[in-house]
Amino acid sequence: MGFRSGIRRSTSRPSTRSAIRTLATDRGIALDARLAALLIAVYGLPATKTLALHRRQLRDENDGLDLRIGDRPLTLPAPITLLAREQLDLRPDADDDAWLFPGRLPGQPLDPQYLSLRLRPLGTSISALQNAARFRLAGAVPAKVLADILDFSVATFENYARLSGSTRGDYPALRENSSR
Repeated sequence: MGFRSGIRRSTSRPSTRSAIRTLATDRGIALDARLAALLIAVYGLPATKTLALHRRQLRDENDGLDLRIGDRPLTLPAPITLLAREQLDLRPDADDDAWLFPGRLPGQPLDPQYLSLRLRPLGTSISALQNAARFRLAGAVPAKVLADILDFSVATFENYARLSGSTRGDYPALRENSSR
C-alpha cells in the first residue's frame, strides 16, 4: 500500500461532498459552524485561522463579498456569501476588529473543538475537509498563486500538488518570481 492510497481520498470524498452539501443547506446546524466549515472545505484553511477571522476581513464588493486572507481578496461563492452576511448580521453593531466567530470567552474566537463536535454527526472532520480542498486546489491552481491568496507557504501547496500528481504546483515562471 503506497502513501497515496494511505491518504484514503477516494473513500472520504463522498462523505466530504455530502457534508459540504449539508453544511450549505441545513439550517439545523449552527450558522457559525456551517460558515467556518464551508470556508475550510472550499479553501483548505486551518480551523484556527478560519475561526480567528475578523469582521474587517469581509468586504462588500459588487453584489458579492470578498474575504481577505493573504495578498489578494477572494470573492466568496454565493452560498458562502449568504451565510457570511447572516453571520455579520447577528452582531450588526460589532466593530470591524471583532471576531467573525466570537467564542464563549470574552476576547477569544471559537475553539476548533466546537467545530469538530459540529462536524462529527456529518461523518467528516476538519482535516478531511481541509485535505479534500487542498488536493482539489493544488490540482487546479499553481502553488505560488494559492500560497499568496490563502497566506500559506508555497511548499505546502507544492507538496499537495506533488501528492495529487499535478504539475501546477511546479509552474516554472512562478517559481522564478517567488524567489524575488
